[in-house]
Amino acid sequence: MRDFAGDAYGTAAVLLDNLLRFDALMADGGRIRPVYLDWDMEKHQDKTAPFWRSERPRVYLPGFIFENWRAVRGRYHIEFFACDVRKAAEGIAEPRETVLLFDFTGPDVTCQEIVL
Repeated sequence: MRDFAGDAYGTAAVLLDNLLRFDALMADGGRIRPVYLDWDMEKHQDKTAPFWRSERPRVYLPGFIFENWRAVRGRYHIEFFACDVRKAAEGIAEPRETVLLFDFTGPDVTCQEIVL
């Protein structure tokens, strides 16, 4: 679907990739992450690692305590998007970099915009 949108619509492929990544993270506790999507985990590690080791996660996740990297990766995820995917899902494709923090610890996945 992503490749078709890229061939047929050009820049729509970027939007579709963003929406598919958002959908993958919101579904099934973020466990299924298709390899063909443009994931940011390695690309932005220089920004996300200092965030997790600082006091800033507590602003977004009250009671957060850094235990180890495995625990962080299993419970939370930070993803960078080229647009506000929450609005794009409603039909408003606002092009601006948006950084979302996904929380997989509750019964439902939640996400919120953060500042790194």
